[in-house]
Amino acid sequence: MVSKIKVRKWILCRINVVISILITINLFLSVSYASDWRFTPSFSASEVYSDNINLGVSGKEKGAFVTELTPGISIRNKSARNSLNLDYRVQNLLNSGGNSNFNSFHQLQFDSNSEIIRNSIFLDLNSSIGQQNINNRISANDNFSGKNNRTNVINYSVSPYWTPHFNGYANGEARFKYSQLLLDNNLASDSKNLDYSIRLNSGRRFTWFTWFIDHNRSDQNRSSGEDVVFQNTLGEMRWHINRYFNVFAQAGYVDNQFEQTTGRNDNGLFYSFGGKWKPNHRISLEGAYGNNSFVTLDITPIRHMHWVTTYRNNDKGINTGDIWESSLEYITKRTIWKGSYSEETTTIQSVLSGLPGFDNLDEFGNPIFNSVVNGVTLSDTTLPTFNNEVLFTKKGEVSVAYNTGKSEVSIRAFSARTTFQTTQKINNVIGAEGFLDWRFMRRNTLFIRPGWQQITRDDSKDKRWTISAGLMRRIPISIGRKSKLNAKIEYQYVNQQSNVVINEFIENRITANLLLTY
Repeated sequence: MVSKIKVRKWILCRINVVISILITINLFLSVSYASDWRFTPSFSASEVYSDNINLGVSGKEKGAFVTELTPGISIRNKSARNSLNLDYRVQNLLNSGGNSNFNSFHQLQFDSNSEIIRNSIFLDLNSSIGQQNINNRISANDNFSGKNNRTNVINYSVSPYWTPHFNGYANGEARFKYSQLLLDNNLASDSKNLDYSIRLNSGRRFTWFTWFIDHNRSDQNRSSGEDVVFQNTLGEMRWHINRYFNVFAQAGYVDNQFEQTTGRNDNGLFYSFGGKWKPNHRISLEGAYGNNSFVTLDITPIRHMHWVTTYRNNDKGINTGDIWESSLEYITKRTIWKGSYSEETTTIQSVLSGLPGFDNLDEFGNPIFNSVVNGVTLSDTTLPTFNNEVLFTKKGEVSVAYNTGKSEVSIRAFSARTTFQTTQKINNVIGAEGFLDWRFMRRNTLFIRPGWQQITRDDSKDKRWTISAGLMRRIPISIGRKSKLNAKIEYQYVNQQSNVVINEFIENRITANLLLTY
């Protein structure tokens, strides 16, 4: 039997090879063009004390000090035909889990776009590395505690695409994407994904009559369990009667292949006939009737507010029956209001492929202090337990963020109901979280981050309260004009209650941190 150490070394070797190839390709494509390169090294050091390092039940708590050393680098490149963003850090922890061992965790977010042939052939490269909980019964936000409930999530993709133009008669895009997801656990399978998409639409020579044909296919080949295929083809012809009204006909074919017992997927031919009315730039109403019917209302009731809502009733497709989608956004000088609701069928592999290794920016685009350690949630505690089933999820979220320049306040509430398409088990998550950053002095910032969530499954209900509070201070240093040294002290409290005793735990934690960028 292959040891865990050998498996980890093999995975890390693959990581280094893939990242090196992606970066080398992008560097090669960049040297021919004038570009602006920015390199920002960083180093973070923390000392953490937790009174329940393994998130044990009452009576089985274990306290421990954990030392964290995280070197990192951010690279930015921008030219007329090339862009690159890379954030990479290695989080080194001594005594995480209270076992006196030394563990390293890689965290990466990399994406680039290159124009190989002007206005014709492009190349997208992406890669991410992070850590996630494999079971949401006992969830940790980071790598310090709950060590037996995490896995490395490694994802990379290569996507060349071609955008042909046919002398004003038609425009198109043909894209191929190869991606791979690696997980070092046995609950969800690794996957190799092949995605194809071809779109051809009418060009500028068409005025009163427009058309398009769109074909998409995604093959998810798994190392264990059933493979998954999503395929959809759609064509449309639209007649523009005048500037306010047009009519259209749509037809297509769906062929999705995955294991299910809920009956939500039905393959076959679909069609619809309808029209669109747009009396002004603030409102439009579009609807169609057929075996796949829909109505979409798109309004801008006031300046800087945009609201789109769609109702669908599908006889054919991956989601049959009644489906709702809605998105609201209102942006002012100091506030950002958002609301969304969606219903989608996906897999845990697809969800993980879309998650960043970490995030460096808040709603307003401002850098987050030491995001890898405590600035944002490293692990998503709302994810369902890992498995190889196809998932149907209804998800809603509302949020508001307010920025005065010296302080920032944000509140978010969310809900997600996931139905597993084979076992028909249900996972419900509801919750709310907020944060307050108050720069009460020139170099001092006070922060408070409360949160609550409830996860209900077929056999248990867990309620989780969290709050963290602390002080950050910027310390003047003279190591170069761009160098910055930030210090932080933070207290964090987590209390999870459950009707299943082994899911309960309470953790108190104190963190002292220094972050140097130069």
